[in-house]
Amino acid sequence: MIVSAAEEGGRTFKLKGHPGTPLQVSCLACGYYHTAACTVEGELFCWGKNSDGQLGLGDLHDRGFPHLLRGFGGELLLQAAYDPPISMLIPPSPGAHDPPLSMLIPPLPPVACDAPRDALLPQVACGGRHTLALTQRGVPWSFGCNGHRQLGRSDAHGEGALEPRPVSALSATRVVQVACGGAHSVALAEDGGCHAWGKNQNGQLGLGHAELVEAPTLVALLPRRAAWVACGGAHTAVLVRLPE
Repeated sequence: MIVSAAEEGGRTFKLKGHPGTPLQVSCLACGYYHTAACTVEGELFCWGKNSDGQLGLGDLHDRGFPHLLRGFGGELLLQAAYDPPISMLIPPSPGAHDPPLSMLIPPLPPVACDAPRDALLPQVACGGRHTLALTQRGVPWSFGCNGHRQLGRSDAHGEGALEPRPVSALSATRVVQVACGGAHSVALAEDGGCHAWGKNQNGQLGLGHAELVEAPTLVALLPRRAAWVACGGAHTAVLVRLPE
């Protein structure tokens, strides 16, 4: 697979593939105005609106094309959300600056892809203006808007974070799935526990109150048999295994 690079403000971002070359994507997630794709090689590509750093590229510039996200302490993301992986075509490599998102982007050639046969757990999740990604060690990393403390990071203040950093409060917990709402986040642990944080004015964290929560907090009202979690803009749904 050919690798091309675009230089932006002293930082180099790589785009895998060229017109007509498919990128093997294992997981795809969408926020309000941004998109993230995890490849079968464990790499993360982000694109779209970046007003709060939700692309994790170290700046606030929008991207009209997928850009490889560096970071995660050299770790790769978890892989194989779909078997077989889905093929996604990458448009022509941009120059020094992507076209504005307001420009009409010509339609891409049709993409032939296999329907997912066995969906496992997603490894990247997009909220309204923030993003969570899960590494192979089961550690979630967050970036983007933090106005409601949805990043769950003590080092990220209200203005947010432009680059990914681990959610240190969950460093001792092996996480197997992450989900993002409009301004809240949920992590599903290997032991079946759910940890939630962020905006909570509608009780979307399931903690029995409606106050903002700054750090990942175990949802004690749920049994530790959670198998899947999904977030809407201001609500959360959890699948729980029946007791044996």
